[in-house]
Amino acid sequence: MNKAKKRAFIDEALIYLNAAKEAYSFDDEDGGSSCINITDLNDNYVKKSGDTYTGTITTELTNGNYVQTINLTNGKYYLISSSTDVSVDDVKDSMPQGFKSSCGNNNSIVAQCPNDVPLTSCEVTIAPNITGISSVDVVHGGKNLLDESTIQNGYQINANTGLPSAWNGRCATTSPITIHGGNITVSFNSTDSLVRLIYSFFKNGTFVERVANIAIGTTINAHDYDMMYIGFANVNGTAITKDVLSNIQIEYGSTATSYEPYTETTTYTASLGRTIYGGVVDMVQGTGTETYAIVDLSTLSWVSISNGRLKSQGINSRVVRPSGSVVTTAISTNYTAYPNSTLANDTSLIGFSIVTDGCIAVRTADGNNPTGYLVFPLVDSEKEDFTFTPINISNSN
Repeated sequence: MNKAKKRAFIDEALIYLNAAKEAYSFDDEDGGSSCINITDLNDNYVKKSGDTYTGTITTELTNGNYVQTINLTNGKYYLISSSTDVSVDDVKDSMPQGFKSSCGNNNSIVAQCPNDVPLTSCEVTIAPNITGISSVDVVHGGKNLLDESTIQNGYQINANTGLPSAWNGRCATTSPITIHGGNITVSFNSTDSLVRLIYSFFKNGTFVERVANIAIGTTINAHDYDMMYIGFANVNGTAITKDVLSNIQIEYGSTATSYEPYTETTTYTASLGRTIYGGVVDMVQGTGTETYAIVDLSTLSWVSISNGRLKSQGINSRVVRPSGSVVTTAISTNYTAYPNSTLANDTSLIGFSIVTDGCIAVRTADGNNPTGYLVFPLVDSEKEDFTFTPINISNSN
């Protein structure tokens, strides 16, 4: 029985791959790579309700040929494949490592660029992070993330699953909205002053939270979540339909701006050609600057000072950047103690700093040598400039 269901799942994957070829055309100006969210193919190109199948299809230029890779799930089965020759053994019952649930995951961040055509610059700041960023997905299109046609009467956002479910007298999106975290502001007009917003968030296909009774123009912290649903209800339980709503807008930022109708966006992916742990890149100019470096604390030699305080020692313990150059410039910066910091993953680490001789001083709860990683800022003389293949947005989508 499971094999039959998995074969049917494979058939759906092939349908999505064909739909991607029909819906999008790629050429060398795309920078050799592009990413499509499965939800963007629902309804228009694949006749699905949009509330079941999610994932991505990436297209990359390899040896002169475009290769498609699909990451598909229906919530029960998962598939990652770059081949149309797929067997039931390729279909997994749980999310496999490296599954790309939406454009921008897996050592990548998503950036919203200006909507100018041609686009001449798009500067993106990569915040200090311990996992490293090797590519950036650039979203180009309208600022309004919500396609109002996905709001359907007779649905609510289920409190237990975060998904839309049947409920008379309410309305909700029946297709997920792809996001890339950060602050999001939702604004709308309503002829019913008692209408409030309900929303749910997901990350990597997993339901995270549902929040109800949100007022117009509220800023929501989407953290690092990658998908959401929204719904509307009257606070007193009076039945409503979507006809009482207008000018609904979901946008990045902490302030509601003037309404713009939804327009389809395109995601362009650019590989940075290296993994960086903090810096600034211009996706259109193809230039970047590394402003942070990372060090594996377990690879350094340590000497005890006192009361759990240790210091790295010797020339071999100088901090080495991923590119191989040695950091020796004095830095006198104190960092927030773990676990309030996300810059290290050693649970015994209490605090850390770079001291005047370029070595690292730490304090651990158990007095033992620290493990984990430290991401730290570079002074101007140690920052490294680099170039990569930029994206090219010279025509309207």
